[in-house]
Amino acid sequence: HFARLKKGLAQFEQGNIKVWPLPVNPAGYSYPENINSLRVLFNAAYTYLLRCMDMLWETPNENDRKAILWGGMFPAMTQILPGVAKTMMRELLPGTGHTAAPTFEFYAFNTDQPWNVQIQTLYNNAVYVNNANGTLLTRLSMVQVPVNNLSCLVRSPKNPNQHASASASRHAGVQPMCPRKTNVLYSKWK
Repeated sequence: HFARLKKGLAQFEQGNIKVWPLPVNPAGYSYPENINSLRVLFNAAYTYLLRCMDMLWETPNENDRKAILWGGMFPAMTQILPGVAKTMMRELLPGTGHTAAPTFEFYAFNTDQPWNVQIQTLYNNAVYVNNANGTLLTRLSMVQVPVNNLSCLVRSPKNPNQHASASASRHAGVQPMCPRKTNVLYSKWK
């Protein structure tokens, strides 16, 4: 990461990188509905990513850890978050001269439904709300496949008040909230 940062700083100093006119504190803005739907989707994907990291420490089964890493953490970090953030940063906030920006807020998932399904619903809502803007839909369509393929292993902590890195509870005996997938073994739940 440091090498990329160093290269990016050099390109910025040469004037080869476009800098978006982002607000100083994007959480302080009241976004219009179309941009707010993107903000909510980004925050849900960000919370999902943090939960993936937490679950990597809590999950003793190696196959489950791989499913969480490659089916949850990796697509959230490399495809969904950048795709939604870039889409937001191309949207001007009316009357401000700034573009929208991710707010990195905690998203409170419903504990009765798998998180991946909730993110799919938020994605569909963002597409529906932004249906009038064809350019925005084209940009947002880039994250459709990773959103639809997120791991269903990522779920709410056993204790809803549990925070990141609290690896004391191991979820032993917890039933998965998603159907079995043939390429992942769920031996710990048998």
